[in-house]
Amino acid sequence: MKQFENQVSRTLLCQWLSVPRSVSYYQPQSGRPGARPSQMTMKLDGSWVDNQLVVSSIRQLLDVEFNALGYEYISYELKKEYFINKKKVYRLMKEHNLLLGKVIRPTGKREFVKFRRIEATKPLEYL
Repeated sequence: MKQFENQVSRTLLCQWLSVPRSVSYYQPQSGRPGARPSQMTMKLDGSWVDNQLVVSSIRQLLDVEFNALGYEYISYELKKEYFINKKKVYRLMKEHNLLLGKVIRPTGKREFVKFRRIEATKPLEYL
């Protein structure tokens, strides 16, 4: 469409291609969508600290022996000290490889009603 823009009007080009004229004005943005992640976190006393300090406090919570804590419990503990959301805790733990592996529990074999075999011991037991 751009190569014929100088020769023919935009309206005529869009009619030929059977597309709305508004489609021809679209210009894609470069970069990732959304706001950049924050680099600072607010404490409960109102002061701002760097995220590295938050990560070090996460590491302190995880350093206890026989401790397998997920990001939701860690965020619960951090909320005693910081104004922080569990999504931010998840992002920080993911960036620093502190997340636990996913637990996949087997559900067992499924029994389908369609293939069920009924053994009647008396007459008219199964209709």
